Amino acid sequence: MPKRPATPLAQHDLALFLSQGSDFALEMAALEVLRSLGLDTEHAAVYVDPITSRIRAYDIRARWIQERRSIRLAVECKNLQRTAPLLVHATPRLQSEAYHRRVSLDRSQVNLGVRQRQEVRGRNG
Repeated sequence: MPKRPATPLAQHDLALFLSQGSDFALEMAALEVLRSLGLDTEHAAVYVDPITSRIRAYDIRARWIQERRSIRLAVECKNLQRTAPLLVHATPRLQSEAYHRRVSLDRSQVNLGVRQRQEVRGRNG
């Protein structure tokens, strides 16, 4: 557990944390990007896990629908730093469970000044 500072935090300390160090600031930036790309978004809500009946939360859900195609995203925002890395746990899976999709976006192809839907191609990776 990190030690608390000896001196009280000032308003500029809080503003700096919110702009650079908080997961919430990162969520808001990610939400803005997804919306600027024309995706429908939902920010920060809870749901009941249908398997465990536990209450769980998500950062962002987004969807893009065009005719008969759609992309649905569950976005988890983590403000990673060298002093606060993300550790991902894994467990062996059945072959039928062992797959993933990587979706990538070429930011040079995105004009954030104009709202337009971008087709993002998924590929096994």
